[in-house]
Amino acid sequence: MDFVSKKIDFNSPKKTYLIGEIGVNHNKNIQTLFKLIDVGINSGVDIIKLQRFNSSLEISKFAPATNYQKKNSKINNQLNLAKNLELPDEWIFKAYNYCKKKNIGFLCAAFDEESVRFISRKLKCKTVKSPSSEINNFPLLKLMAKEFKSIIISTGASNLNDCLKAKNNILQQKKKLDLLFMHCVSEYPSPIEHANLNAITSMIKKLKVPIGLSDHTSGIIAPILSVQKGCVLIEKHFTLDKKMKGPDHKASLEPKELKELANILKFYKEIMGTGKKKIQLSELKNKDLIRKSAVCSQKLIKKGTIIKKEHINFKRPYVKNSYGPDNYQSVLGKKIKLDILYDYPFLKNLF
Repeated sequence: MDFVSKKIDFNSPKKTYLIGEIGVNHNKNIQTLFKLIDVGINSGVDIIKLQRFNSSLEISKFAPATNYQKKNSKINNQLNLAKNLELPDEWIFKAYNYCKKKNIGFLCAAFDEESVRFISRKLKCKTVKSPSSEINNFPLLKLMAKEFKSIIISTGASNLNDCLKAKNNILQQKKKLDLLFMHCVSEYPSPIEHANLNAITSMIKKLKVPIGLSDHTSGIIAPILSVQKGCVLIEKHFTLDKKMKGPDHKASLEPKELKELANILKFYKEIMGTGKKKIQLSELKNKDLIRKSAVCSQKLIKKGTIIKKEHINFKRPYVKNSYGPDNYQSVLGKKIKLDILYDYPFLKNLF
């Protein structure tokens, strides 16, 4: 998939990639917008994501705000809330060019047909994000298929059948298309017990496309665990401060958390290793220092003494060519050839 400054093959990914979702956390302030982009870059995210929407085209004036929107923004009408958070196209162009200059991936979600055409024809993007709200908006999904080479589809508040229908409608419009579905729970923040990460397994099996996670739980536990389920792309909202006014700040990561998540994903494959249990190079130098040799437990054992168990202690370090706790039985009942002092190891040439 093409993210302007970055191309990623999710069919054979080098790691699990991270989208830093700014969403509406810019609070329609251009300084905040660019501070957030810089936070994303400095934290190590792979892709910066914005949202482009024309509120009047996608939200009825009668639409009530959701409970989390009311709680976090104190606005009761969805349309009024969204209008206050629309990104001007000029700012989107500036953000696009800035991301390109900084060599960070760029992605934009579209909520309406005008936004689809803007992202495709004005920004010239090859990949678009379909938000969870559009999972059954087949006309919009088909338009995305017509306009783009790749689509990332969020699946909040949907079931597997909804996902299959969305996929089929997209492929009816265009057969050769890169698709990636994102498991998602549409609540902000979503309860950890509703994360349902095992759904990723069934989505991989049934949808037969790469699967990611658009995560709205608090913290970074769920996205980290999702990698083990086969998740190839993670999306997390982030903010400058969770206490800022707005609908999504509370469910977002602060800069320190975002950087921690990015670092874990960066080194995840290395941390997990090959699966083969073996001595690592870094610990090889410590092996003999932490293991034990069979040593003399007496003040003096004279030449010719027949060695018994009471003559032996086991102590660090392991001395080369000595007997250890795993093979000391070999010396029991044998005569020692030389005198041996306390703590001296039972070397193999003493017998």
